[in-house]
Amino acid sequence: MEINASVLEGTGLSREDIQAILQGRRDEDKLRRLRACRDRLLTEIHTQQQTLDNVDYILWSRTRGEERR
Repeated sequence: MEINASVLEGTGLSREDIQAILQGRRDEDKLRRLRACRDRLLTEIHTQQQTLDNVDYILWSRTRGEERR
């Protein structure tokens, strides 16, 4: 599969990310940039998951405290 604008637009990546990927001259360059985007997205997901886990813990501990009363 060729890495081009039409393929990348369907991924949900930002225009800036797509432009950065397409600036690569060789496929290896484009793949390296695409992997960098993936790594950044995965880090963002993990950060959001940590936040969600913290909120869930507060809700769980609050609910558990009310059940003991």
